[in-house]
Amino acid sequence: MSLKLDYGNKQIYLYQTVKPEEDITVINVPNYRDVGILSMIKIIKDQIEPLATIFDICAWCKKKGKTIHSYGMKILVKKITPDAELPLFLEHDKGLVNLFYTGCKEACSYCKGVGH
Repeated sequence: MSLKLDYGNKQIYLYQTVKPEEDITVINVPNYRDVGILSMIKIIKDQIEPLATIFDICAWCKKKGKTIHSYGMKILVKKITPDAELPLFLEHDKGLVNLFYTGCKEACSYCKGVGH
């Protein structure tokens, strides 16, 4: 699907856009500084892919250079089954990485506990 937007006197073309559906979830990863970007993508693939189809992974990078920031990652997913529960954290060798998305349970980012 392609889409054309008019912004001022300019036309912006978007290609390969996805029409948002109700069962599409955007997962926010606020900080993953303890894990490198390649390791983070492997962790996402290993821990989220069994529960949901991953459509896109976005991360912030600097305008000049090839440096990727270690915060603000977004993952666009669709659950395989409606009752599949996405994790609140991604586990890695050095600890846990917080995840936030619509409908997630509240969890403490300090102690990683749920319900307080």
